[in-house]
Amino acid sequence: LCYTARVRALTSPIQDPGPHTGGAAPELPLADFYRDVTFHGPLLQGITAVEAVGSDFIRGRVRTGHPNDWIPGTPRQAWTVDPLLLDSVMQLSGYVAFTRFGRAGTPVRIARYQQLAPFPAGELLCEVTFGDLDPNSDLFTGTLWMRSLQGELLAVAEGVTARLVRVEGKAERPVIKPEWIDPSLWPGLKDIEQRLQGAQALGVRNPYFSVHEGTAGDTTTIGGRTYVNFSSYNYLGLSGDADILGQVVQAVTKYGTSVSASRVASGERPFHRELEQKLAACQGTEDALLFTAGHATNVTTIGHLMGPDDLVLHDEFIHDSALQGIKLSGAARRAFRHDDAAHLAQQLAELRGHYQKVLIVVEGVYSMDGDICDLPSYIALKKEWGCMLMVDEAHSFGIVGATGQGLREHFGIDGREVDLWMGTLSKSLASCGGWIAASKPLVQFLRYTAPGFVYSAGLTPANGVAALGALDKMLAEPERVTTLQHNSRFFQDELTKRGINTGPALGESAVVPVITGNSFHALQLSQRLADDGVNVQPIVYPAVADDAARLRFFLASTHSEEQLRRTAELCQLHLEAIRTEFPVPS
Repeated sequence: LCYTARVRALTSPIQDPGPHTGGAAPELPLADFYRDVTFHGPLLQGITAVEAVGSDFIRGRVRTGHPNDWIPGTPRQAWTVDPLLLDSVMQLSGYVAFTRFGRAGTPVRIARYQQLAPFPAGELLCEVTFGDLDPNSDLFTGTLWMRSLQGELLAVAEGVTARLVRVEGKAERPVIKPEWIDPSLWPGLKDIEQRLQGAQALGVRNPYFSVHEGTAGDTTTIGGRTYVNFSSYNYLGLSGDADILGQVVQAVTKYGTSVSASRVASGERPFHRELEQKLAACQGTEDALLFTAGHATNVTTIGHLMGPDDLVLHDEFIHDSALQGIKLSGAARRAFRHDDAAHLAQQLAELRGHYQKVLIVVEGVYSMDGDICDLPSYIALKKEWGCMLMVDEAHSFGIVGATGQGLREHFGIDGREVDLWMGTLSKSLASCGGWIAASKPLVQFLRYTAPGFVYSAGLTPANGVAALGALDKMLAEPERVTTLQHNSRFFQDELTKRGINTGPALGESAVVPVITGNSFHALQLSQRLADDGVNVQPIVYPAVADDAARLRFFLASTHSEEQLRRTAELCQLHLEAIRTEFPVPS
């Protein structure tokens, strides 16, 4: 227990008005006051009697305390300022606050405390005189008078301020609005329902959550019908690969369907470290760490590494997982224009000096437009301004680079130039999960402290071994990557020569958008392509601006040129018809 104050000698005598006389008998028994109103334990129950309550005062008896009650074994025999006495006199004001206003009073300030003589052991006669309650601030002030039982003034506390607060169990029952607890009344759900109903009224089928009845590769089966498939991330055709399936069956037979624990507890298995080491080698880093979901990888890593004194600067088109991680971290956030290193440089010049850690976050390939980031420019800026750089390779690992090893290979840079490489197992590596590749100290820090890793069960045997088998096959069969890159350029060219807007994409990744510029047109185009046996999903408002609505084609190494050419032809045919039938007002 500690008091801190400035002490000076008394320069003028205190005008003691003497104790009040009269007043009404107390309304609330002390036993009820201590049981229902205060939060004190028995050690702080210092009021022994409330004698009278008047319009502007309360008078009662308060016991003093002994240092040994607070500090067992102390040789100290008396307090200079008795904590029990002082707190208990303030309890008298709390008694008045509750009986008069139905709320407890919590002291928040003492302007000046003057002690004239030591407190005797036993009881003191104490009084609180107070002014009116300020209704705008719930504050009231008063003066505490502490006297001996014979009436001698011993101490005065002036300018004591208390604030009225609600008492647990005594406040009025709050009004609970139905929309706070009933999801069917939430505005967000109503908005979804209205958009689905609106599409149905326009004759547009719901294109989402269709059930695929087998492995989704260059083709897929929905409702018993086979479609050319452009809505799966099976970029290298390794999901469903016979060799990998065999390895997974063996792993599940040996290790079971789950590792049944977090890895830090007892969930560690040999394939975890083997996969991490191979991913680190591909990314050119010292180590890597596996997470059970790609989205959670960004959320937990950014959320854990950054804090309220830090800043995250990110591309305006960064993935939701990074945005959620930034929110979790409490760090300041600022977006820079898409792949605009000059705009980032302006923000660094303005903001860098105001924060401790600064993290720049970009994507290797942006999942909406399919364009590759200008990584060398970001590396230069992070060095110049003393920042960390994180590259999300969800749609670039396995897709760009001569053998699919991502932007490090594509640009021919040392992987250690980037502080954090992030990737997902659910795309080229035919599994589910994510990873962070970085320096050994950073990975070690995450391995022992990142909540999304430490408190999550380890990657399952099926997912871990599937990703390991896919990575081995990707490196052993680079022709898969070569074919995928050929397909991307071929499809891009087929669309471009038909006058179809593909945005900034140059056919350098496996993501190729067809921008319709209108959400209804995008829904119609998706539906008409489906009628012709082509499965591709629309991206519409509010996921993107209405004039940026599009279909997003994910290509695979297993697509044939004929599939790609016919799809481009159908896009041109249907898009021209839709724009004629449903012209957009100027």
